Amino acid sequence: MLKEKLDKILLKVQKPSRYIGGEVNAVVKDKSKVDIRFAFCFPDTYDIGMSHLGIKILYSLKNSVPNYWCERVFMPLPDMEEQMRKNDIPLYGLESLDPIKDFEFIGFTLQYELCYTNILSMLDLAGVPVFAKDRKDLFPIVMGGGPCVCNAEPIADFFDLFVLGEGEEVNLKMMQLAEKFKKNGGTKQEYLEQAAQIEGIYVPSLYDISYNEDGTVKAITPKNNAPAKVRKQIIDDFDKVYTPDSFVVPYTQIVHDRSVVEVLRGCIRGCRFCQAGFIYRPFREKSKETIVNQVKSLTETTGYDEVSLSSLSTSDYSDIEGLLNDITEYTDKKGVNLSLPSLRIDKFSDEVVKKMGGLHKFMVWDKPILTDSGGFQVFSLAGLRKIKEEGVYFHSHVDGRKIFMGPEESMQIQSNLASTIAMAFDECPSSVADRRYVQNSVDRTARWLQRCKDKMRELNQREDTINKHQLLFGINQGAIYEDIRIDHAKRISEMDLDGYAVGGLAVGETHEEMYHILDEVVPYLPKEKPTYLMGVGTPANILEGVERGVDFFDCVYPSRNGRHGHVYTNHGKMNLFNQKYELDPRPIEEGCQCPACRHYSRAYIRHLLKAKEMLGMRLCVLHNLYFYNNMMTEIRNALDEGNFASYKRAKLAGFEEYDKK
Repeated sequence: MLKEKLDKILLKVQKPSRYIGGEVNAVVKDKSKVDIRFAFCFPDTYDIGMSHLGIKILYSLKNSVPNYWCERVFMPLPDMEEQMRKNDIPLYGLESLDPIKDFEFIGFTLQYELCYTNILSMLDLAGVPVFAKDRKDLFPIVMGGGPCVCNAEPIADFFDLFVLGEGEEVNLKMMQLAEKFKKNGGTKQEYLEQAAQIEGIYVPSLYDISYNEDGTVKAITPKNNAPAKVRKQIIDDFDKVYTPDSFVVPYTQIVHDRSVVEVLRGCIRGCRFCQAGFIYRPFREKSKETIVNQVKSLTETTGYDEVSLSSLSTSDYSDIEGLLNDITEYTDKKGVNLSLPSLRIDKFSDEVVKKMGGLHKFMVWDKPILTDSGGFQVFSLAGLRKIKEEGVYFHSHVDGRKIFMGPEESMQIQSNLASTIAMAFDECPSSVADRRYVQNSVDRTARWLQRCKDKMRELNQREDTINKHQLLFGINQGAIYEDIRIDHAKRISEMDLDGYAVGGLAVGETHEEMYHILDEVVPYLPKEKPTYLMGVGTPANILEGVERGVDFFDCVYPSRNGRHGHVYTNHGKMNLFNQKYELDPRPIEEGCQCPACRHYSRAYIRHLLKAKEMLGMRLCVLHNLYFYNNMMTEIRNALDEGNFASYKRAKLAGFEEYDKK
């Protein structure tokens, strides 16, 4: 009956494959042989829930018991929810299409607080009373688990019990107890009292809470023999923890559409600001043999061509390089990509990226990648470095350790990263440095460039080099001394490199000085080779640079300014923190097709920024990146059509509009 109703509505909703089940490796059992049924509810969309490793583990664990059947349930999107309510279709399990109100357990994983309202919607859609006090029968038992359970009180009224900590062991104990009650009889109250004796189970109804006048907790009093302190469940031997050898493979694309292997739990640092670092303690890791075997089994059973190593910080694994060697020995033969989505920069290395197949494979990015040489840090960390002919000696600004970087080291690192374009190692002298210092610096940079070229030639001939066609760009320096700049441009042009950059600008000089240097220097760089202006700039800077012969740019402006609420438009720069946008219902820019402008108002984004919500910063960054990319498209079109001069004039005039108000 339910299937017939579903067939009538599925063509009316987006991505109906979310709601039909039947995926590869989905578990379907004979109901006549099943004693306990568990509805595993993820209170978010199918696309997100099917990407979650926890649901994959516990789904397979419960289904490994012959007479237990766990089914998946997700929050339907608004179009599907509307159709379900209109056609009297209750929330159902994807495997059987049976209403979950008839299951023994309805379990929610609580990954983030924003999903709480979805929990209530799902219970209501299932036809199950929302409040625990209104559910008198033994079944269904509504339970919650996951990281948010560390503070369960805001939603305690809606749940019969919570699982604190790791659920692999406690879930089966809870289901075994339910099986006993189903056979022998008993009330829900009796079940909850016995369940409370299982380590990791918290039953809110078994505790009386009194409050002080200011609303703070005065006392928590257990009753009916409930434990005074509930201890979270922890898996001691992580090598023996249950791990599935197959995952359900969706028909439709999900957020993380790949197989996932957990390599460790917990964190070695315990930062006080980090919820995950607090919740998932202690630190435990699997053996390399266990991880490699899991990679092999999941690759064979799912057919995925990508496997991800999951943890709070995979680079904290005690032998990360050895692990990657063992895994890539298998994945390279099978043509399987390896992903490390969670890394710490202080444990990350170029050798790790090389073992992963280079940046393109590591990032799953098939377009050009440019890597800088480390030369800018010679400028930015001036107080922590000492320059010598062989290279630069640094003291780390993080932990004070000594670091050496020279031309050869820079080329080796960039070769390991396997970027499309590698930048030569140089010194960026200050715009206010005296002439003698700048001349000596430029001469040394020229000598370093030759060393970079020689090292790059050697690296590109090595058998183990990933990108044997890596391009090398030389960098023109000279502060604001035009004659030094011109002489250096002539010298590096003779070296026949793949491209040339103008560096050392936008570091304190005026815009007029920058434009003057470009006017003088660019004509001396090879016209048949790309010209790159480093670290520049504003939309106006880009237009002026293009007019002077620059081919491409890089800059933190769109992202850094976006994080501070500054957004670029065709009418000038806006500061969304300004009070005048508090009630402004318009998008950042009318007609803009970026994700921020298509969906949100200035007022809403300002609210997010004022509330210090990360989403506000992200929306501003998205807008700025879209604006910059769109402007570059316009520039290319104007150049192709031969009307760049008029385009530039109109664009610059538009930028001044807000300044005149």
